Amino acid sequence: DWVWEPWHKQTEEYLQQYEKICFVNDKKKFNRQDYTVIEYDDSLIYRKRISACLESINPDDVVMFQHEDMFLYNKPQHSVLEEFSGLVSRDKVHAIKMCRVGDNLEKSNIHPFLYKNPKQYPFTIQPTIIKAGVLKKIFDKTPGDTIWSFESNCSKITDLKSYCCFNPQDKKRG
Repeated sequence: DWVWEPWHKQTEEYLQQYEKICFVNDKKKFNRQDYTVIEYDDSLIYRKRISACLESINPDDVVMFQHEDMFLYNKPQHSVLEEFSGLVSRDKVHAIKMCRVGDNLEKSNIHPFLYKNPKQYPFTIQPTIIKAGVLKKIFDKTPGDTIWSFESNCSKITDLKSYCCFNPQDKKRG
């Protein structure tokens, strides 16, 4: 909860028009009326916590999955977010990471800002546009007792049409 102040500031500034759902271990500590709050059992391992929360979301809903320490630092291009959501909704792609993953990526023919994720990174714990049902399958089928072992095991996912987003004209960060 120490990171919630900048998280809320950024979501209020940049994502006002979107529904927000937050998975928390204690609803009483999360006093926001503008969020749907889903409480998880803190005794569960990471991937089972997320999977249990995803049961409350329509599997066909397109979501942006992100953790509280990965908030926006600039205004998003909402029209591009809508285009990406449409691609996911129509099953043209399964997942779109909202940041670049690696170098020398293969450009997609789907959208000018999309590049194929490297095979070893089909899914990572980074802001990702994805259907809730696809996300739940990833969390249900990928082994790992911790967030780090889970993410490492995601490299074994082979059936995910996974892309990352970046504009080659944008300044490289990180």
